[in-house]
Amino acid sequence: MKQSTIGVLLSVFVYPGLGQVILGSKYSGVGFISLTTIVIVGLVYRIAKRLYFTLDQMARLSGEGALELGQLIELLRASDNGWHVEIFGFILLLVCWIASILHAYLSGQKLNRDPISRS
Repeated sequence: MKQSTIGVLLSVFVYPGLGQVILGSKYSGVGFISLTTIVIVGLVYRIAKRLYFTLDQMARLSGEGALELGQLIELLRASDNGWHVEIFGFILLLVCWIASILHAYLSGQKLNRDPISRS
């Protein structure tokens, strides 16, 4: 299997940046891995925080009796104070993933042309 194929498959299916590390571009691989990890952790934190807030509000309202559909809809609207950070995080994650795939492919192509330059 060609080096570019291995790098792309690792970056696509395992983790962005892993293809670069395997192909010898350690600094760019660690950069992609670090950025991806930071974005994923930030997204999980933000979404978990939203979920906790919503569930807490639901627990408070359910203490007064059964929740009606209108109450749930209002609660969800009240918890929606903008998804701007989450949307930006998802876009950044997508851009990082695509850039990692392209970089792994180009690094692999370079190694396919000149296998001696691998270090």
